[in-house]
Amino acid sequence: MKKMILFLILLLLIGCERRTLIDPDLISLRLNINYTVAGIHPPGTTVWFFPHESSSGPIQFRTHDTVATVRLWPGAYSVLAINKTELDHSGINFRKMDDYYTAEVYGETRELPPAFIIPEYAAAIYEPDILTVDHIAELQITNDMEFTCKQPVLELKPQIVVPRVIMTVYIKGVKNLAQTGSYVLLNGIAQGYNFSTEITTAIPAAQLQELGNRSYNEGSTADGCVTASFNSFGTTSIQARSNSEISATLFLKLRNGTYFPAVSRVVTDKIVWDRSGGQALMYIYIGKGIDPGDEIITLPEVSDSGLDVNVDSWGKEIVIDIPI
Repeated sequence: MKKMILFLILLLLIGCERRTLIDPDLISLRLNINYTVAGIHPPGTTVWFFPHESSSGPIQFRTHDTVATVRLWPGAYSVLAINKTELDHSGINFRKMDDYYTAEVYGETRELPPAFIIPEYAAAIYEPDILTVDHIAELQITNDMEFTCKQPVLELKPQIVVPRVIMTVYIKGVKNLAQTGSYVLLNGIAQGYNFSTEITTAIPAAQLQELGNRSYNEGSTADGCVTASFNSFGTTSIQARSNSEISATLFLKLRNGTYFPAVSRVVTDKIVWDRSGGQALMYIYIGKGIDPGDEIITLPEVSDSGLDVNVDSWGKEIVIDIPI
């Protein structure tokens, strides 16, 4: 009799996974989270499960691993997954997260410095953090899932939804530009992103970013350029079917410490998209001198103020002891 009891216990141990006595109605679901397409390695993932037949709100699950197990009640769910947690992201806020169809992210706003305010915008959004998203409109969890001798698996492959802007401004007289202190205010870009519809919000915003990486090309019509590379939410959802424009206002600081008069250019038709990789790239070129209204920006000759010292070409530090 004792041998028979031991044999039955052994069968239970090697058999299919069964629901525990603590939560007999919950179904075990394995999550496989793959960030290969996004090309990042985040410290964790947050997953929301929105039950279709419950008003209690979503179930939030957080994990630091790429393989994890969550236990859910049988029923239909909508699923949303992002990298990190909503509190760990910088420059963005999450709202309306109680409902799968209204959940969205938007840029946190800040007041612009007085020197960079233009009539249309007195505030701008911060540069959004890299955000990856995967979502599923309907996932069915059924009672018979755990009796198939194989744990059900949900594959999640979050992709980057915050485009990378790469802006190049062509300048004649780039040697008269200060090493730091030049900015671009990109006006009319999207303020946020809706997860379920995969489209940006219709509300336009402005974003202030510093221009840097000054380079020279003496053989061209413009003898150099300055660039900026930053994250944004891209174009708004209505710009493709409306007359709304995206413009760029340039605040260029000269070597003598003064600012060149602000230059504004419409860049709606100067945007080139590259969606071939894991992240959408939004290229913007200003001052190439090819199209009418996009003349090369020419800076005046100025003397050095003495405060903008270029140390890139300095040699090694030499220490000399001077006897007293």
